[in-house]
Amino acid sequence: MWEANRQKINALADDKRVLDIGGWAEPLLRANYIMDVFPYETRSLGYHGIGCIPRSVTYPEPRNGERFTRDTWVIHDICSQSPFPFPDKMFDFVVCSHTLEDVRDPIRACNEIMRVGRAGYIETPARLWEQTMRPSGIVGEGHHRWMVQIEENTIRFYGKPHFLHTSKNYYVPNAFVKNERIDEDKVTFLFWEDSFSFEEPSTYWNTEVANYISTLNIQKKYYLQDRIMKLRHRWWHLEEKMLRVIKPKPTITKDNDCWTWEALITVSNDILSNKIAKQ
Repeated sequence: MWEANRQKINALADDKRVLDIGGWAEPLLRANYIMDVFPYETRSLGYHGIGCIPRSVTYPEPRNGERFTRDTWVIHDICSQSPFPFPDKMFDFVVCSHTLEDVRDPIRACNEIMRVGRAGYIETPARLWEQTMRPSGIVGEGHHRWMVQIEENTIRFYGKPHFLHTSKNYYVPNAFVKNERIDEDKVTFLFWEDSFSFEEPSTYWNTEVANYISTLNIQKKYYLQDRIMKLRHRWWHLEEKMLRVIKPKPTITKDNDCWTWEALITVSNDILSNKIAKQ
């Protein structure tokens, strides 16, 4: 979450009831409730535990600064056919940060966000950043399903077509973003009150995407700089592979047996299965 906006949310009056949707990886401490598909015990390990925290570590007890509790941690898939498990307008403020670009059905999620909240905050990667070519040769984040534009009180979700990677007519060179834009351009956000609008526009993808790129007036030199950067990245990747052959990976021991995404998802599913079995 953009830090200046986090501070605004943290400054909400103590009597305001706050829901954080999709907060498992980095829960909002100000939230009174969290809703996510993963369990309370594995919160924060998504960003901070992979490759650096032993697999034996989970967080079954409250941690410093948390207003939410195990009882107010609600497990629910925001794209399921079931409504969010809360009454209408239960929350004074609903936060959904860096989640809607990931999910199957952000339109349904927005409907439910507006139903359960009186006001709120939504943040996603900006469309500019989601259409930027990475040094690896992939446009945007590989796990994101949507490019998001927010204008005034309206959120527009554009599906990410595969052809984004194929032509400079469809992507933004990384060098352009590094030299011409500031960090604020990488995120887009909306503070809303009472309601907001949202849609998946009907469009011809190739025409719409190319038109968006043309509005940025990108100089040709940035595409050339990107090509050079890709060559450097490929050389670095090849060099890394050669070093792995020369210097084999160390065997995993208890001291360096840290969380991986696979292990974390397996443990989360086991915790959920045990809870269901006890009910």
